[in-house]
Amino acid sequence: MMWDHAWTKTARFWIYVNNDYVKISLKPGQTLDWYVKEATDEGWSGEGLTFQYDEGNGRVIRESVTEGRDCDGLIQYFDKAQCAIENFRDGDETFDMIEEHGKVVQFPSWERVTSEVYDDEAQKAGY
Repeated sequence: MMWDHAWTKTARFWIYVNNDYVKISLKPGQTLDWYVKEATDEGWSGEGLTFQYDEGNGRVIRESVTEGRDCDGLIQYFDKAQCAIENFRDGDETFDMIEEHGKVVQFPSWERVTSEVYDDEAQKAGY
């Protein structure tokens, strides 16, 4: 008897958010969003991450934003990066590894796709 089944690879990796390491598991086609915003003494600050498992292109895509508003106006940093699905293996050399509190934490070696900055003050100055 022959078994016909399709194996789908779950991408597992660590990220650092909220002052701790969090393990992410993404299945093909899945998207995960995270965002936090808080008041500061001069306005607010926020940061967010989106991870998308793009099965068709064999990639996990990471989009990040760091932003805030203060007396100088709004400033935003955007970054888009990717990592090939075949690189999501335990011990893969394309991962950055650290040991933290006795456990090994692996981070994908993300390949930057785009990066942008928006700054109210720069816009007003014509940059």
